[in-house]
Amino acid sequence: MIENMTQREKTLAGVTAGSLVVALLFGMFFWFLNSYNDNVAVLQGIDSRISDQENLTLQGMQAATRKRYYLETSPTSRISDAKNQYIAWLKKTLREDIGVNLTGVDPGRNLALKSDSKVVAEQMSFTIKPKVKLKQLVEFLNAFYSVDTLHRIKLLKVTPETKTAGKSGVRTRTGELKTQIQIEVLVLKDGVERDQIATVYRDAGIPIETAMETIVRRDVFGAANNAPALKINKSSSYTSGKPVSINVTASDADEEDVLSMELIESAVEGAELKPDAKGSKGRLTFPGQTAGKYDFVIRVTDNGLPTKSTEQKVQITFKDPKKPAPPKPQPKPVKMALETRITGNLKNADGSWCVLIKSRMDGQSYRLTKGESFKLDKREWEVTDITRDSATFSVDGQEVKLDRGVAFSEVKLEDEQ
Repeated sequence: MIENMTQREKTLAGVTAGSLVVALLFGMFFWFLNSYNDNVAVLQGIDSRISDQENLTLQGMQAATRKRYYLETSPTSRISDAKNQYIAWLKKTLREDIGVNLTGVDPGRNLALKSDSKVVAEQMSFTIKPKVKLKQLVEFLNAFYSVDTLHRIKLLKVTPETKTAGKSGVRTRTGELKTQIQIEVLVLKDGVERDQIATVYRDAGIPIETAMETIVRRDVFGAANNAPALKINKSSSYTSGKPVSINVTASDADEEDVLSMELIESAVEGAELKPDAKGSKGRLTFPGQTAGKYDFVIRVTDNGLPTKSTEQKVQITFKDPKKPAPPKPQPKPVKMALETRITGNLKNADGSWCVLIKSRMDGQSYRLTKGESFKLDKREWEVTDITRDSATFSVDGQEVKLDRGVAFSEVKLEDEQ
């Protein structure tokens, strides 16, 4: 049959046969390609299901781990015991460990938590309203979150305490805080029975002292920062040329503040202020100077928020030593004889005479007879004779006669001439 075909028909037949072979090859290629893609999709589906199953298995393991953790940290499953134990922990932590005067703990109503109509846990609630300082509040929060049990603070309300200051009636903060703290505690039904709350503690990652230092120094609830005070003699005197040492004391009503002291102005070269490690005491020293007045200015600064400082001016006076005063002249001794006189001569019953002598200087009176004597201005006056109007005395070996009414100072003795 092929032999009967023309050349043209043979060419067309060859082309047709080649096309059919090519078409068949393309058809087989696409059939294998589709089969491969279907197998890949099946394999991917299998991998996805395996991955999903592994995720479910991992989630189950994680859930089991979390459940064990919750059971270990849950309060005792006996709800009444759990309530008593938690209240006891609150009271001990606040009263004994932190020193807060906690008046009481108000328990709220319990809330049953269900899963598929089954009670799986009970939620207890407590409210406390202690008066605290910021440091005590920080200590409580640190203690609260360090205990790894199923509790949380739902509400924390802080109100600064104020008081009326002075006659102006201005309200100022006292540094104390009124607080209201609401706490929720979760008790799992299938938890462990225990005699006290779980003693699992969580590390805060930062020392409480560091946190306290950071927070308390920036107490936005506390009283305004007080300026420090300086105690030093504002003026004092010293002898010229002698070195000086003066005590300086600084104080601050804010006990937490750290003070620093410095000498910011000095009229003496070599003056130095040496504070102690706490900055509350210091000593101002400088060499002796010539006579004159010298001024110094000392500043003390706290580290409150905001920082406050106080400056104090001190004036030191150097004086030359005083020359000794000349001795005062001794006053002349008072002579009693100036106002001592014979006031009268009397005759005794036996006929003898006596003389009456009166000193107006000291009020002393004498009644003497012949042979008797009295002392006047360190001299001994002995009566040797008495007449109606006069008397004769022997004094220091001299005989003198003195009329009535004449002062004894009128007598001129030899050693007085």
